[in-house]
Amino acid sequence: ISANDTSDNWNETGVITLGVLDNDAPSIVDNSPGLATTGDAYTFNASVVDNIGVRNVTLTYWFGAGAKVTVDMVHRGGGYYEYTIVIPANSLDTLHYNISANDTSDNRAWTGQKDVTVVDNDAPSLIINITISQYMNKLDNISGNATDNYNITAVKIRVYNETGAKYWNGSGWQSAEVWVDASTNVTLPGNEVRAVDWWYDFAKAGITWTNGHTYNITVMAIDSAGNNGTDMCEFTFDNQAPDSSVGVITPYWRNSKITINISATETISSITKVQLWYYNSTDNSTWSGPWLFGENTTGGASYGFTFTFPNGTGYYRFYSIAYDKAGNVESAPVTNDTMCCYDTIAPVTTNSSVAEWYNKSATITLTAMDDLSGVRATYYKMWRSGNTEPSTWTEGTIVEVKDDGIWNVAYYSVDKANNSEEKHTIVVRVDMTPPTVTDRTGVNKVPANGTVVIKAEVSDNLAQDMSVILYYEISHSSPSQYTSHVTMTYNSSSGYFEATIRAGTDATMYIYYKICATDSAGNMGVASGQIDITSAKEPKLMGIRALPRATVNTTVPITIELYDEFYNMMEYPVLVQLSVLMGNGTLEKESVTITGSGTVNYRLGIYAIPNSIYISVSPQLYRIVTIEGVADKVVAFDVIAGIITNNTQPTIITEVNESQEFIVEVLAIDRYGNINLSYACTLLINTTDEKADINSTILMTDGIAMFNATLYSLGEQWINVSDSAHPEINGSILLIVHDITPPTINYTIRGYVHGYLINTSPVVFDATNSTDNGRITSYLWRILRNNVVVVELHDAVNSTTLGAGTYSVMLNLTDEEGNKNSTTFNITVMLDTDGDKLANIIDDDDDNDGMNDTWEEEYNLDPLDSSDAAVDSDNDGLTNYQEFLNNTYPNDVDSDDDGMPDGWEVKYKPNLDPTENDASLDADGDGFTNLEEYTAGTNPLDPSDHPTKFNYYLLIALIIVIAVIVAVLLLVKRKKKPPVLVEEAEEEVEGLEEAEEAEEGEFIECPTCGAIVPADVTVCPECGERLVEEE
Repeated sequence: ISANDTSDNWNETGVITLGVLDNDAPSIVDNSPGLATTGDAYTFNASVVDNIGVRNVTLTYWFGAGAKVTVDMVHRGGGYYEYTIVIPANSLDTLHYNISANDTSDNRAWTGQKDVTVVDNDAPSLIINITISQYMNKLDNISGNATDNYNITAVKIRVYNETGAKYWNGSGWQSAEVWVDASTNVTLPGNEVRAVDWWYDFAKAGITWTNGHTYNITVMAIDSAGNNGTDMCEFTFDNQAPDSSVGVITPYWRNSKITINISATETISSITKVQLWYYNSTDNSTWSGPWLFGENTTGGASYGFTFTFPNGTGYYRFYSIAYDKAGNVESAPVTNDTMCCYDTIAPVTTNSSVAEWYNKSATITLTAMDDLSGVRATYYKMWRSGNTEPSTWTEGTIVEVKDDGIWNVAYYSVDKANNSEEKHTIVVRVDMTPPTVTDRTGVNKVPANGTVVIKAEVSDNLAQDMSVILYYEISHSSPSQYTSHVTMTYNSSSGYFEATIRAGTDATMYIYYKICATDSAGNMGVASGQIDITSAKEPKLMGIRALPRATVNTTVPITIELYDEFYNMMEYPVLVQLSVLMGNGTLEKESVTITGSGTVNYRLGIYAIPNSIYISVSPQLYRIVTIEGVADKVVAFDVIAGIITNNTQPTIITEVNESQEFIVEVLAIDRYGNINLSYACTLLINTTDEKADINSTILMTDGIAMFNATLYSLGEQWINVSDSAHPEINGSILLIVHDITPPTINYTIRGYVHGYLINTSPVVFDATNSTDNGRITSYLWRILRNNVVVVELHDAVNSTTLGAGTYSVMLNLTDEEGNKNSTTFNITVMLDTDGDKLANIIDDDDDNDGMNDTWEEEYNLDPLDSSDAAVDSDNDGLTNYQEFLNNTYPNDVDSDDDGMPDGWEVKYKPNLDPTENDASLDADGDGFTNLEEYTAGTNPLDPSDHPTKFNYYLLIALIIVIAVIVAVLLLVKRKKKPPVLVEEAEEEVEGLEEAEEAEEGEFIECPTCGAIVPADVTVCPECGERLVEEE
């Protein structure tokens, strides 16, 4: 503080500091809601202001008498503060709180305690836990569960028939909307019931669903706050099975897979699938099945199946079963819809031709057989051999060949299933023309005891294997029969059939003869002749024939011809003189005697000089043969092979069989081809056959060597020889070696399934391990059943499916040389009825119905009939298949004899056991035995569903009261009435009895729980069962 006087004198106090204090508390305006809801967020908010500044705002809150929670509120800007919490979902306790604020001077303000009411706005959660489809064929009950955050007070159900516009009221249908109570596992309403299981028994309530009507079922759970939660389902009721049928199969006989068409109808829901079932039979008498072939789920009214005839050839019957969306299944028909026959085996046709040749018109009968569908037709055609086969076939079984010739006849048959047999071709030879026989003997006289050659020229229009026999008789006159005969042989030089016969010694007799020529067809041509027998004379020498030239060391054939006066060639000894000038100047002479007309072979020596050999029979008859060449040095070896048979001279060969021993001759030859040369050496021998059995060396002496050889390799094989000292001197021979060893059979049969061949799996015939020295060119498998060929297979490996049975299998192998080998063995194909690739003999469930065969046989069921699985043989509520699964007896209603049927006990498994006597047990602990529950028709697993206990004491008291009343009435009547006659007394007694009966008739027994109730009551007060039907 400063001061100035009038004289401007100035003074001051100096600086004095004073503190300013804030004593104003902040201002709080609470904007928090007064109502909170369970399970939701709740936000406290307040406006706080201060003259200086707010330091913090604090919130303290608690529920009911619970612990307090203090937190700082969040400053959102300006003077606005808030804090959010979540209200507990399962409590309705009041929310308490206060808000306090401090400014920067620590001045504090607070709102005081405030209360917020918590209300439940959370609806219960409810679900239906059974599956309700769009279409249902049965709905006996519905169930589910409900939960709530606080307290469920009721569960109700509304059933609405949308089609009929009616609501179910618990005992019938009405037009007004109505909800009925569902059963629950706890009593409602209760205290803080947060979860319940609920159900509603439609069957017990007596509800009846109408076919084709649509129903809406809504279930609602209500809590104590009035919130509700619902779940609903909707379905259309359909317990009417669909209908289906298999279309007619035409044609009846089939040989390949077919398309089977099925039509199906459903009036309410729709078709979900159609199954094709079939029976099969091999004889159209004994049937197996039914078998399920397959199912089609395409939907609609038409269904197609490609049926492959899985049980092989035979007869088939068909029917179908349709399923709809509601779960209804069509029953199998009493009779099948249609049938057909499957036949893949072609007919077998045989012919009646037994002759190789026919000498009259040939009639061939064709006989066809077919074991299944039967023969539809047989076709044939014929043409001359060498002509073009015609393309046109003729239907028929009689083939007539009326003209001469060699004819081809082809034929085959077709059965009713259109199986066509492979074409057969036979050769029919028809020759109705006898041979032409011309006598070419040319001699009409023969000397006594001489010989004559009978000659005949024979021809035939078909020139086939003719037999020509000369029948003759030597007699004075023409004979009635011929006692001698000889077969005439064909002389290729003359072209005639010839036979030589000797005349008798009596010159007064004749030779009568007949030449009979018979062809292959049995036709005979004949020529006859006669020759006179004359006195014998010395024949004349007619000539000599010899080679005009000869080489040294070769053979000169010399032929002498002698004829008699009749120019018959005669046998007569003739001396032939040969003269040969040798190289040393000497003249060799040799005399050779020839008996009659014949030939002598003379071999020239190797040292004959090249002049002439003089051959003479007489000075008038001679021949000169010029000699060519002289012996020279060895230049090569001539190798020849031969086989000795019957100790005769070797037969020269160029072909030999494998492993056949033969002789090889090696000859030393000079440049002129002379042999018998004086030559010696060691021969080296080799061959192209590595397996040959031949010596490698051999000695040659005097220009010749011989050895044995055996060849084993097939085809062309060379044997080579050479001089070990002079390899340039050599020779060889080429031999063709033929295979004579038949193939070695080695076969395997595959296709065994678990040790058995079965009719539903292919059998593989494999002969690929068979061997041969050469090459196997033909495999033929003949599979026979009952001596009838079922199938022929022509490959080394074949696969085919066979029906059940025992078969004889013939395997024939042929190699390229025509060698054959065969074997026969048996196989057995087992029956696989259900097609599960297990033979019935090892399949414990042949009909695939889920029940093993032993069990079915034990209880007289059919192990080959799958339909008995769905049958309830003892009417205990269980099918035979369910009896098998539950180990109960299919022929006993109560397997464990405990008074409760198997079906009822299985319904409540595992708490009840149909194989153990558990009648005295109490499965649900409600004080009633299982047997009592069964007798009363209650649920043995639901303690709330139990029989009603009968109050015997009430009944006794009631009877006593009635008796007292009756006695009092009788007493009163007796006091009021005068004495009566006996007849009147009897009438009175009868009247009293009728009255008593009337009084007793005022009570009835509930048929469900057994309770005694007044007769005028319509609903049992104990169990709720309706006692009187509504009119």
